[in-house]
Amino acid sequence: MDEVERRKRRFDALSPLTGDSVTALMGLGRAQTANYVQASNAIEGNTLTLGETLVVIGENRVVANKPLSDHVQALNGARPFGMMLDMVQSNERVTLDMILELHGVIEAGTRRPGNCSTFRCISRRRYTCRRIT
Repeated sequence: MDEVERRKRRFDALSPLTGDSVTALMGLGRAQTANYVQASNAIEGNTLTLGETLVVIGENRVVANKPLSDHVQALNGARPFGMMLDMVQSNERVTLDMILELHGVIEAGTRRPGNCSTFRCISRRRYTCRRIT
């Protein structure tokens, strides 16, 4: 339990963000948001390219011959960025409810909406990473 408390204190020291951290976060533009959204969604099997993701989230257009679910994932993946900026600007501490709300936005309209306010109760395979020097 000491390790958990130590990590919690370390996390609390980082929140809320102020000054240069807020400026840097607000500097994330549409292209960076699209890059994150596309890469994250690609891991989940989304077929939109980076350019197509920019069109979907930047111009709110549909890309021909792509599944509607891919469009929903792209839009849902971009929405939390604005919400996080609002949270940072309000100088609030990060809470579990905030995290679950952001996750709910990401999962809205997908095949997994019931997972939004719960923790996973099943074990997942763990991968070990090692640093290559």
